[in-house]
Amino acid sequence: PPLPPLPPLPHQLLGSALGLLLVFRTNAAYDRFWEARKQWGVVTSECRALAGHAVIFMTPQQALPLLSLTAAFPVVVKSYLRGERDSRRLKALLAPSEVLALDAVVNQPQYVLARLRQLAQA
Repeated sequence: PPLPPLPPLPHQLLGSALGLLLVFRTNAAYDRFWEARKQWGVVTSECRALAGHAVIFMTPQQALPLLSLTAAFPVVVKSYLRGERDSRRLKALLAPSEVLALDAVVNQPQYVLARLRQLAQA
């Protein structure tokens, strides 16, 4: 037996409502992405500024450990936010003693910031 014809109005209303919901969710996701992108830009900009100040105002012996930690900070933050522990990249940037110390702590970005404060005050 043939199926009775269905009116198109419910499908049109439901399709429009779902389309609007999808647009709002996509816009919200894009806004979150863009805010995160702006914050990551601030992190990289501040790391560059800190490195520039270290080179200008410190001796090479003082600046080198600070520059290494400054270069490692974005890597550590990225790994921490993703729930990973990426020691391979850190071994290329940091002294072995710093890598071991980083492996021993839970909050690696906080450790790097504390070490940067120590080195900047020394």
